[in-house]
Amino acid sequence: MLAGSAAAGLIGWAAFGTRARPRLQADSGGLTVGGLFRSRHHPWPLVHDVRVQRVRRWGRDSSLLEVDTVTADGAERLLVFGRLDLGEDPGDVVPELLALRPHRT
Repeated sequence: MLAGSAAAGLIGWAAFGTRARPRLQADSGGLTVGGLFRSRHHPWPLVHDVRVQRVRRWGRDSSLLEVDTVTADGAERLLVFGRLDLGEDPGDVVPELLALRPHRT
C-alpha cells in the first residue's frame, strides 16, 4: 500500500515536471505561465516589474526570477521562477524579457 502510494506520487511529480516545464513563455503580447492543466497569460501592461533575486542557501548561490503582476481584478501576484522552471539561468532571462517588453510612457 505504501509503495503504491509512493509510486503514484512519483508518477504525478514526473508528469508535472514534464508537462509544466518550461513554465514561462514570453512574446510581444506578454508573459504566459504554464501549469499542469492550463496556462495563464499576463499582458505586458499588467506586468509591473521583472527582476533577479540572488539567494544563498546551504552555502550555494542561486538566482530566482521574480515577476510582479496585477490581475484584471486588481489583485497583485508575485511569480517566482528558478533555473529548473526556466530551462536556463534567471540572470540570462531578464534581458530577454526586458527586450520583449514595450517601453512604458
